[in-house]
Amino acid sequence: MYMVVVMQKFGLGVFSSVVACMVALCASSTQAASLRISPTTVEFEMAQNSQTLTVFNQSSESTTLQARAFKWTQENGKDILVPTTDLVISPPVTHLAASSSYNYRIVHLDKKPITGEKSYRLILDEIPKPIDSRKLSQGLTVLMRISLPVFITNPNSQLKLAWTIEQYADKSVLTVTNQGGIRTLLTDVKLVDATTNKEYPLQIGTVNGYVLAGSQKSYPIRNDFIFDPSRQYYLQLVVNGKETRL
Repeated sequence: MYMVVVMQKFGLGVFSSVVACMVALCASSTQAASLRISPTTVEFEMAQNSQTLTVFNQSSESTTLQARAFKWTQENGKDILVPTTDLVISPPVTHLAASSSYNYRIVHLDKKPITGEKSYRLILDEIPKPIDSRKLSQGLTVLMRISLPVFITNPNSQLKLAWTIEQYADKSVLTVTNQGGIRTLLTDVKLVDATTNKEYPLQIGTVNGYVLAGSQKSYPIRNDFIFDPSRQYYLQLVVNGKETRL
């Protein structure tokens, strides 16, 4: 699986008119680096020491990337990232020429046995190019930030999910609890009223769909949904790439 990341950078000028400024902004836009990354999720089993991450620069411009590792946990439904030395990515700074690729080496240093799963995030940041003081206008550069999940997994860990509907005065919320030992990625989630066969799709995808082991997350349900305890409900969704009914 590959992930393509394309960012744009735009030049800005000084104009007396907002319309003129917008026209100039669009006219002076240029495409920056386009990166292709494989794999998009890095997974270790406990016995593995290292993995490889390949980054392809598909654009006509060179770019420099800084790589850092963070321990990833979830508290009250929010992602918490803390710098860690459990993982080392080499090299930490890489210059990618146009139309080139590079293989990063990711090493897992923490060898303590685990019963479930440890979660990390690998952050790749584009480093700004040096400013040329001879140019009157440097423009505005939008820099890339790529966040990749990294997991250290005990192969004996099991996935176990539970869910509830919470009804408040002004909204309904679906809360998913990961009671198992490995993370889950939820996508294509629909709450189905089995009594009426009405479906309520939820805005859950790869950005907000991870629920780590031992964690829970809540997601708003559509405003036209009203919970009725006399009815039966179920979830139709994709869990870690597999269609599932809960």
